[in-house]
Amino acid sequence: TNADLAEAVRSECFDRGLIVELGGRDGSTVRFLPPLIVTREQVDEICEIFAASLDAVASGSDAA
Repeated sequence: TNADLAEAVRSECFDRGLIVELGGRDGSTVRFLPPLIVTREQVDEICEIFAASLDAVASGSDAA
C-alpha cells in the first residue's frame, strides 16, 4: 500500500540521518519539516538523502 511505501521511505531516511513525518490519508504522505533557517547546502543534503532512500526502497520493492 501507499502507507507501507511511505513508512519504508521514512525508515530509510531515518537510517540515513533525515527525520521526516508521515501524514495524509493513512500516513501515505512524506512530509518535510525543515527549520525556518536552512542553508542551500542543507537542502541539497536533504534531497540527496531522500533520493537515496527512494532508490533503496525501489530496489527492495523490485526484489520482493
